[in-house]
Amino acid sequence: MDICSYILKEHFNVKVSYPLNEMRYRVSSPTVDIVDMAKQANLAFESLTNFFKTADLKIPLKVAAVECNAAALRYSNLYLLQKHAHLSKDSSFDDGGKVSGCTNYSPIIVNLKFDKSSKLPQEEAALKAAKLALMIRIADHLPVTSFSNVNVLPSHFDFGYMGYSFRCVLNVEMEKSMQYHTMINAVHTRFVSSSSTLRLLQRWCASHLLSRLISLEVLECIVCRVYCDFEVNSTVTGFIRCLEFLTTFDFARDPLIVDPNNQFTGEKLSDINEEFDKARGESYIDGPPVYIITPADEASKPSISSPKRVILSRLLALSEMSLQHLFQCLKTNSHGNSWSKILRVSTASFANYSVLLRVDPNIICDKTCSSTDHLCSADSFDKGLRSNARGPSFLRPTLYKHI
Repeated sequence: MDICSYILKEHFNVKVSYPLNEMRYRVSSPTVDIVDMAKQANLAFESLTNFFKTADLKIPLKVAAVECNAAALRYSNLYLLQKHAHLSKDSSFDDGGKVSGCTNYSPIIVNLKFDKSSKLPQEEAALKAAKLALMIRIADHLPVTSFSNVNVLPSHFDFGYMGYSFRCVLNVEMEKSMQYHTMINAVHTRFVSSSSTLRLLQRWCASHLLSRLISLEVLECIVCRVYCDFEVNSTVTGFIRCLEFLTTFDFARDPLIVDPNNQFTGEKLSDINEEFDKARGESYIDGPPVYIITPADEASKPSISSPKRVILSRLLALSEMSLQHLFQCLKTNSHGNSWSKILRVSTASFANYSVLLRVDPNIICDKTCSSTDHLCSADSFDKGLRSNARGPSFLRPTLYKHI
């Protein structure tokens, strides 16, 4: 569609617009390279991995692997990671003294796995003490030319590297989560628009006050299933397909099997369906409301936390209403922000709550996240990125001129 619009505009001086076009500006921008932004964090992690594997950290154990299952590194973060000037040793990276001393994301957790060795004690208290001693030794030998803001705590140590915030743990078992991470990362790499569709789906859930009630993994699996089952060529198409999938899939009678690489054999699929029937029971009301199975799950049993039944019912009802509204916009060839009703709730919706906590506007960086009052424009995403990069105004340094 973008290519056709460009040809018509450049060669025939015809300006083209089409319904729902502005929806993509909630999670992307014509002036910002989303893919490149996401890749920068991965490049930082690859550089960090190379450092830990090759550097002389003055510890008796050798680092065998550096693992990370952070959502940001598989292109799933709602807010893209941005480099912070206080976490970079690059002198050319100047923030002008206008950013706050905090990041808008949790640290990227990395796991240092050591070669199997009898040097680590087996007793729990002794093992914790040994890990703490190792972390202190590692932190002491991190070069100040590359690392900044190093802090050691009993369970982990934090540091800044190449503009990003990292949190390091030692010898944590992450095999299953790494399998899942690799699967989702492969889907986002294969289908370029899938990560933007996921972010739009997260925005939609958040606008209806469901962001903390439905896990990211559930949404990732829905997007993964949609992109593997249907032909999707854009962010908006992917989002509509996800809503359609939610309204048509029978979560009560079918397991949600996510297998993008076709790893499951016929026998394995039979085992999954058999375990699902046992869990559901004859009335099809038992077990987790959303029964998700991926190649990372063992014994054909789900490991991804399912939303509660009442939350699932709410999600399906909202999907159907949103889908009907979007189809109406397409049918009537509506332009502008008519579609944005699906990303808002009326203030009357809050009347049923016993207690409402009002957030101070000064600590809200991105005003585009409002569920009640926001009009989307082509620069909405850019404004959100800039606001998140600068952080809350009261945490920014105050500069005074000499009087």
